Amino acid sequence: MNKLFIKKTLARAYLFLRRNIFGGQGLSRVSWIRNINFAVENFLVGRREFIMTNGATMYLDPASQRSMNFWRKDSISPQMQLLVNFIMSKILEGGTFVDVGAHIGQLAIPVAVKLKQSGNVYAFEPDERGLAYLRKNIAVNGLTNVIIEPKAVSRERERGRGNKTKMFFRNAKYGTGVNSFYDPYSNTREFIVPHTNTTEDFIEFSKDVETVSLDDYFGKQRVDLVNIYVEGAEGLVQEGMLQLLSDNPDIIIISNFTPVYLNATGTDPFLYLRTFEEHGFSFLNIDANKIKIRPTNIEELMRTYTVENCKGTRIIMERKSGSEV
Repeated sequence: MNKLFIKKTLARAYLFLRRNIFGGQGLSRVSWIRNINFAVENFLVGRREFIMTNGATMYLDPASQRSMNFWRKDSISPQMQLLVNFIMSKILEGGTFVDVGAHIGQLAIPVAVKLKQSGNVYAFEPDERGLAYLRKNIAVNGLTNVIIEPKAVSRERERGRGNKTKMFFRNAKYGTGVNSFYDPYSNTREFIVPHTNTTEDFIEFSKDVETVSLDDYFGKQRVDLVNIYVEGAEGLVQEGMLQLLSDNPDIIIISNFTPVYLNATGTDPFLYLRTFEEHGFSFLNIDANKIKIRPTNIEELMRTYTVENCKGTRIIMERKSGSEV
């Protein structure tokens, strides 16, 4: 029995325990537990420059916790693969996929590879650090159907600020790809302490970024599927896409739902869900613990994921009754 086999066996056992036994317990919010977890994971799983997954070559940002957390061993995590499978089953030839908060292209690249020249992917990402890897991944896969927009997506225009909004960018050593319109220093206990023991240099810089609403950008253009992962700004994106929802009866929305982050950006979590419901959408929850997509409703989501427990999930909204995938 060689060392490589032992290491791979331990890695599989560790990831199984983390996902099925300790997952969802909030242990990662304890700094010393989180640090041990990262050290063990880096030893057993390692950090790769790139992986091959879903027909695409994906270069990973080693400075990004978000990037590295999405990928495990030689492929993406089971939760992310579940989401990719869902998107692939819904996006058809000639379709249009919109990725809001595209980062390095975790979803945009595999979808673009599937669509090839028959459809388009629009990738909105204001962080130049993530954009560098996104451009690299587009180039290495020979893609010509990805339209990059180096902008943040929000509502129409912030009053008195034209089409720019202040954004806070996390220090790269704590992981790129998790930037926000809210100031993390406004509540260090919720927004900084879960990630690091010090608050001194958590935010590397802040600057005004150009913003655009999806309604203004797409107008009457058909859109089939929108993914929204924007660290609490989902409500602002929603405000700027209501016409898009009305004009596209078959549109599917995938959204991060973390009430503590929504609340920090000025969005009522209940009203966020209620607005989608009023536009005829039903809900599916991407259950990270059971690795399953299952039907849910506003009451369950509000009961399970609260400002107080700081938990979040990813939800799918479509205009038909949900069923298990």
